[in-house]
Amino acid sequence: MRNGRVTFLGVAVIAAHLGGLTSCSSSGGEGNETGGAAGAGVGGSAAGTGGAGGSTGGTGGSTGGSSGTSAGTSGTGGASGSAGGAQCTASVTDGQACTADCLKNPCGIHKVGMRDCTCAAAVYDCATCTYEGAPGQLVDPPTSPLPQCDQPDTQMEDRTDCGTAQPNGYRCTSQGNARRMCACWNGLWDCGSVPSNWP
Repeated sequence: MRNGRVTFLGVAVIAAHLGGLTSCSSSGGEGNETGGAAGAGVGGSAAGTGGAGGSTGGTGGSTGGSSGTSAGTSGTGGASGSAGGAQCTASVTDGQACTADCLKNPCGIHKVGMRDCTCAAAVYDCATCTYEGAPGQLVDPPTSPLPQCDQPDTQMEDRTDCGTAQPNGYRCTSQGNARRMCACWNGLWDCGSVPSNWP
């Protein structure tokens, strides 16, 4: 009986020991499974973040398209600048036949004035000659009546005594027309209509 009791106790101890090992192994397996699942979850989140990055790249492409629109606007601005037109220095008269406008056209005595002549119905329609910025000695209204020229306009314009017999800036009223004058300026004589603002 004693030997049988010892044997029975030994078997019980061995069984308890084996049961403990089985429990540890099972817990370790569960831990590994839990850790693996958690790791997979983190990896999935990281992949999701990468996908969001791709969307941001698409937005950058839209911004590039806006830059192209700005370049187009600049081109339109260039066309607008050229619409102002260059100065037309041709010798034109009101009512003369035309095919295009003649803008910023020099006019008046010694051509120191400026006007726009538009081409309407194939003839020039010229605005009043203005003298903004022109030499005052030529275009300012006189403080006293001008003397009358001693020769007709055609002969006055051929004279060569400007600056010698008469000083620079000398003016006289044309013979037979109080709304015209002749003037000596920079060595030359010229005759034309008086500025429109003269009394």
